[in-house]
Amino acid sequence: MGKSTNRVVTFRHFTVRDDRCAMKVGNDGLLLGAWAGRDNPKRILDIGTGSGLVALMMAQRFPEARVTAVELEPVAAEQARENFRESPFSDRIELVESDFLAWSLDQQDSWDCVVCNPPFFRDKPKSPQAARNLARHDDTLPIEGLFDSLNALATPLTRFSVVWPTERLADLNGAAHAAGWFARRTLNIHGTPQHACERQLVEWQKTPPESHVESALFVEEAAFVPGSVPERTQAFKDLMAPFMERYA
Repeated sequence: MGKSTNRVVTFRHFTVRDDRCAMKVGNDGLLLGAWAGRDNPKRILDIGTGSGLVALMMAQRFPEARVTAVELEPVAAEQARENFRESPFSDRIELVESDFLAWSLDQQDSWDCVVCNPPFFRDKPKSPQAARNLARHDDTLPIEGLFDSLNALATPLTRFSVVWPTERLADLNGAAHAAGWFARRTLNIHGTPQHACERQLVEWQKTPPESHVESALFVEEAAFVPGSVPERTQAFKDLMAPFMERYA
């Protein structure tokens, strides 16, 4: 859903360059970074950080937290490392260039908050660009393996937030339940009030929640009209205001 055509995106407190990343700054990452996490986490893990967008947003929102960002693709990892280094949060963000599933096997620590904007294409035509396939197709990070690996990194208080397409919700829910995770919050993302839900943001935890809170967010006020500038909804602007001056 939505991606920037500008390869340098300037936020209030940091800048993201994504010209060398297969996946660009877009609504999936923006919404995940603005929505995920609560209760002042001290240790945050961003799986598949790409350009580092979500890790930077989390570092801004939680100034007492240390953020570990894992990225497999070497060129994206280098660009994320540069974006982190040039940010005011450079002393609190660590870039790990590794396959997450392999890296997780050697970890002894746990995280309070985990976020992931994962590759979720499965059985879809592939690009001739290897980096784009890593970013979009789930060959190296299937959702089943992701939940299984998180079990070794989680405590009963860990919260895991993921953005996911509605067309594959059965796969998401099946993988979560098989690994013993429970949905705590869900945000249904609609392009406009006239569109069906295209994405879900879901926060999971290891213990059954007292309640499951489900809500909806519309990104734009109405369907796109050629020649016009789409107007973002107030709810979208409110989420983005801490990061983008134009929505303040």
